[in-house]
Amino acid sequence: MHRKTYIIPTPSIDALHEKIIDLIYHGTPGMIVYALTRIGKTYAIRYLEGMLKRTYLPGSLINLECHYTNSKASEGDFYSNFLHCMKHPDAELGNRTQKRIRLINLLLRNLEKSKDSLLLLFVDEAQHLQVEEYRWLTEISNRIEKEGYRMTTFMFGQPQLKQQKDAFRLSAQTQIIGRFMVDEFAFHGIQSEEDLAACLQGYDNTMFPIGSDWSFTRFCLPSKWSCGFRSIHLTSSLWKAFLSARPDAHRRNAMEIPMKYFSQTIEILLLKDGMDDQGNEREVTVPRINDAIQRSGFLSAQEDIFVVGKY
Repeated sequence: MHRKTYIIPTPSIDALHEKIIDLIYHGTPGMIVYALTRIGKTYAIRYLEGMLKRTYLPGSLINLECHYTNSKASEGDFYSNFLHCMKHPDAELGNRTQKRIRLINLLLRNLEKSKDSLLLLFVDEAQHLQVEEYRWLTEISNRIEKEGYRMTTFMFGQPQLKQQKDAFRLSAQTQIIGRFMVDEFAFHGIQSEEDLAACLQGYDNTMFPIGSDWSFTRFCLPSKWSCGFRSIHLTSSLWKAFLSARPDAHRRNAMEIPMKYFSQTIEILLLKDGMDDQGNEREVTVPRINDAIQRSGFLSAQEDIFVVGKY
């Protein structure tokens, strides 16, 4: 928790996991997953990677991160980025043809070593992909399929990704939609008191180290834990506090709490305040909850958060 490297399951992540398993089972070639910034897409990818490796065991799973550029896409840079994401030591060596061959050979070697014929590709910040890069991804997929394997791609991005799919449809770029955007999933943060309770329960039930009896809540508030306190007990107070924190102008919109601000609020309550005074835990009162929400940055991010009804 101090290093912010933990991930707890959320209802939206669980729903996305089920959707991905269903698409894999039915052989769907690709899907887009879109959400507003700070909702938790990147953390969801990390969690899903772990879940899929433990439960589904695909032949190979790659997380490709895209980067914004205001210039025309470079084929050589595209392959180098792909190779870097796969931790290849020679990602920058050679021309574009040599990099492409190196990448395809690496993908095929990984698939040959596996017990499955499926390559799963997660693409983060996919709204930055240009049309040419979709063509290069298609060529990679075609080569993989020619060798008897298949590739399923999940594009994660901001709402512009959904707009790009609509634009591809209008411009008759059906080959891109048919390969990478057949299905779609609107990823959300916390939208209800039930969602919030499920996330709080993650702090109570997630043990670290795995196999121990120490949850995040118990570690931060050991005395309160021994007296029966659980983070889920804060559900009602937290939900009311987040609702009240929204400016009047935004209260007509659907409620959505991005995971960034939710997790920072909980970390302030459990870590920064909970362990004060040499481990003597303070009461988790409504004023302390309101203060934690304000310190999380939730209030200053309102204009970015509450346009959720527009996508």
